[in-house]
Formats: sequence, structure tokens, C-alpha cells
Amino acid sequence: MKKLLSKKPVAIVLCLLIVLGSTLLNTRIRLGGACRELYNNFYGPGSMAYQLGEVCTEGDTMAALAEANGIDASSLRRSVESLRGMLNQEEDNASRLYSGYMWLRDELSQTRQQLFSSNLNDTDASQLRAATDRFSALQSAISSSDYNTQVRSFESSNSSLLTRVLARLAGVNMPVEFA
Repeated sequence: MKKLLSKKPVAIVLCLLIVLGSTLLNTRIRLGGACRELYNNFYGPGSMAYQLGEVCTEGDTMAALAEANGIDASSLRRSVESLRGMLNQEEDNASRLYSGYMWLRDELSQTRQQLFSSNLNDTDASQLRAATDRFSALQSAISSSDYNTQVRSFESSNSSLLTRVLARLAGVNMPVEFA
């Protein structure tokens, strides 16, 4: 073994492997830590994920109101369960969550239009207005979130080809925008 290590080509290859390994480990620790911080900002208390969970709750409310008034809410229920499932898995893919949110938002809009067009009693009409107001407030909170700004800032400071290659080799998932 000592004779093998004393050969210059073997020593060079071994040194290169050590440097590459330490570089990948450093990338995983530092860049991965920064990515996890952004991920935690997405899922922390009062975060984007919290707001999306509240949107799911409003979807449940709207679906129950629709069903109580003879309106089919099966598509709305599916969109709620889809987004809720993604949130429960804490998928690190904001763009996929965004697609789920958009589907739910569209279904909520259609169901809300059907409810407004139907003959609601005063209690149901009041519940519909309250749910609509809560949903509008949640949409506003989601659209004003600074998560995408944080991701763009992170990307601009970590945009080099070398950083992206090292991140991929080190198994670091770079954050994506909620869009």
C-alpha cells in the first residue's frame, strides 16, 4: 500500500478526490443550509404554507356551503385535498404548490360564482360573503409574501454555473419561486 501511495499519479488522484469530496461536503453544508433556511421560511409559522393551509380551510367551507345548496363541489374538494396533500408532505417544490393553489383558486372562483347565482338564504349568503372576504385576505397575504423576493435574491447571489453544478453533485435542491 505504501508503495502504491508513493507513486505520483496515485497521489495526485487521491489529492483530487479529497479536494472534490471536501468541496462537495462544504457545498452540501453551506449551500444546503441556506436552501433549508428559505425552505423553513416557506413552511414556518405565518408563512406561505400556513396561508395555503388556510386557503384549503376556506375551500372546505365553500364546498360545504355549495353542497348544502345542491351545487356539485366534487372538483373543489379534489383541488383542496390535492393542495392539502402537498402541504402535508412538505414538498420542497414551491412551483408545484403554486399549480395546486391556482387550481384551488380557480375552483373556488367557479363555486363562488355558482353560489352567488343561486338562491341563498340570509345565513348562507352571509357565510358566503365572510368566506369570500377571508379568501380575498389570504390571496392578498400570499401575493404580498416576500418569499419570491428571497428566492430571487438567493438565486442572484448563487447563480454561477459552478455553484449550480456543485449543488447538483452535492444533492442540494435549489429553491424555486412560488409561481
